[in-house]
Amino acid sequence: MSATPYHNGYDQPMPEHSHMQYGYGQPMAEPSHMQYSGAPQHTYPQQQQHSSMPEHVYRDSLQPANSSETLADPWYNQNAERSAPQPYDVEAYSSADKRKRRVCCCFPTRKSCCLTFCLIFLVILIILGVLVWYFWPTIPEYGYVGPYEPTSTAQFVHLAPGSEWKPGPDIPLVKSGITLTSLAGNFAFSYGMGVDVWLNNKNRFDIAMDRLDVVGRVKGENGQFIDAKNFKLQINMVNVNFPKNANTTEHVPLDLRYNATFSQIIGQKDPFLQLLATSCQSSFLGISPSSPNAIPLTMEFAVNVAPTAVRRLGITINTTIGPFDMACPAQLKDQLKQVDTLTRGLLNGALNSITG
Repeated sequence: MSATPYHNGYDQPMPEHSHMQYGYGQPMAEPSHMQYSGAPQHTYPQQQQHSSMPEHVYRDSLQPANSSETLADPWYNQNAERSAPQPYDVEAYSSADKRKRRVCCCFPTRKSCCLTFCLIFLVILIILGVLVWYFWPTIPEYGYVGPYEPTSTAQFVHLAPGSEWKPGPDIPLVKSGITLTSLAGNFAFSYGMGVDVWLNNKNRFDIAMDRLDVVGRVKGENGQFIDAKNFKLQINMVNVNFPKNANTTEHVPLDLRYNATFSQIIGQKDPFLQLLATSCQSSFLGISPSSPNAIPLTMEFAVNVAPTAVRRLGITINTTIGPFDMACPAQLKDQLKQVDTLTRGLLNGALNSITG
């Protein structure tokens, strides 16, 4: 190996082949690995001429002449150790990779996350559907007996507080027994009836109501419902309960009330009073039966209740109770005749003045 003016930084001569000339008259450029940290940096003329040097010639010039020279080069050995592949820790990489790949809480893949939550949502929907189907209310079978005129209030245990219902007719004019001398007052009466309603509750919950307020209607002689301007038919009860899977009978109070001034009655052909006159075959307050044949009092109730068990769900039971047909009770017929006796003289004079 001949001496060379170029030095590799370790007081050792460069390999002989690195100073071969390739027709350029200049020594070859120092190998590129000599320019990393740890070795002196040099600039050679060949580095400036690399752009015009054939690529395969320049690449071959960077390789050592033989393996013994390579092993003898301390700088080469030092950098070879640095560039050598590092040990591969499979367990550490796998653990880190698993943590990195966790998505959506603790699921390894997005697909498994979506499938799991969809399954949970589907199970919840199925459970809700079964519960709604199981507890959905149905209109129970029912029937009734009556209406009838009760003899006492003992069996009507669910009357609403403050209710004025009482069995039978109640006409203040008849109670007073005083012959009417003026048309300045009102004609009022009430009639308390009862009806026994049985209900076969096949629902899976009790049909319980804290309060039951129902308004009924009455059909006139023409078969149409009468405008409830001067009268009302109502039911007022509390703590009504029909146990589940049981057939229960409830005594229901019907309260019929009428109130109007005499000026609204005389000569006005009130349809409700006309119905009473024909049904009871009695003349009173200048109103006579329109037919010699008595017709029944026909009543009907539209019930809209929300059982306590499903009230928060906004579920209601809507049904119609009736129509009830009731013949004029004998006690009411007698009291209407007394009304005619107490008012006949005054009303005849009033009617004559109107017709005259």
